[in-house]
Amino acid sequence: MKFKLCLDALLIVFLLVLAVGHVNAQSSAAVESADIAIDCKKGTVDVSCSEYFYPVNGTSPVHTPSGVDLTDMNSSNVKDVLLTFSTADSTLAVWTLVNATTSKSVGDAWATMLSTPFQTSYSYDYASARVHYKAPGKNSLSQYMQWLMSQCFVSDLNGFSLALMPIVGRPGSSITVDIFPSSNNEWGYIVKCSYQTSIPIGSGDHTIDFLNLLGVSSLAPSPYSGYYDTTYLTEVYLAAVDVGISSSQTVTYTSCQPPGFETIPASGVLPLRGWSDPEGSGAFPVFDFENDSSPVSQLTYTFNAVVIPELPSNPILPLFMAIFTVAAIMKRVFPKKTKNQN
Repeated sequence: MKFKLCLDALLIVFLLVLAVGHVNAQSSAAVESADIAIDCKKGTVDVSCSEYFYPVNGTSPVHTPSGVDLTDMNSSNVKDVLLTFSTADSTLAVWTLVNATTSKSVGDAWATMLSTPFQTSYSYDYASARVHYKAPGKNSLSQYMQWLMSQCFVSDLNGFSLALMPIVGRPGSSITVDIFPSSNNEWGYIVKCSYQTSIPIGSGDHTIDFLNLLGVSSLAPSPYSGYYDTTYLTEVYLAAVDVGISSSQTVTYTSCQPPGFETIPASGVLPLRGWSDPEGSGAFPVFDFENDSSPVSQLTYTFNAVVIPELPSNPILPLFMAIFTVAAIMKRVFPKKTKNQN
């Protein structure tokens, strides 16, 4: 439990930095991210796909369900409101900024407002750094996700959202909804689907097929993720596949599809669509669509490493995955959008 609270705290710190920074962005656009965290020490792969929008309102392409009126909620009272859904259970955690005496009343107000719009009847569970609520799990996570998408996305969002339904059809999958404030009582909103699978163990080359992991035959950005970049004078799409490979031994790049792997982007030049790894380690590759929104029908990355589960299992991957996911979204927003303000 202490580890989970630490994990939640770090995640929300990143989210708050993201929200504050996005206030000064040139324009609003959906941010799409597929995040793949590979743990060579366990032979596991954590897969998630998310849609993010800030500031969120009733007409934004990514929005809260009808009945959630964020303008009625005091943003100075909370850091984060996190909802999770699985077949096992549903939870709500409200991280408040008020004293312990009034934190439950703040949490209760959120639980009351969110229960009907999310078709989930929350009851108080316990309080720690957050006020926690619980509810039964969803009998059909796929059916619930289909309904949630009809409530939260415009009908022609498309893009990475097409991977959300295949993901929740995988065993052990879950849905996360995150609502977090920034200044001016404005709110950011993320809908994410996740699951975990395994990769073959052993040494040598390992090829990761991302379209297969996401359950789609091709991948392309949503038109709502595009914005006009006044520096490069072109439409740029905030959509990318971010990969993180955790290993106790060296990880090296072998090959990728589409071919072409950039390690040192040219300064002042819009990078080309494709694979890159600015760190140059081979362990954190990114496929970015940049200003080319055409679908990609092959998307693989081959790396050389030793994939052998070690005992005892290392609990650091969930923390790595949480920070990695938020950092991936931040990369979509800050490098391109904020620099155009200068």
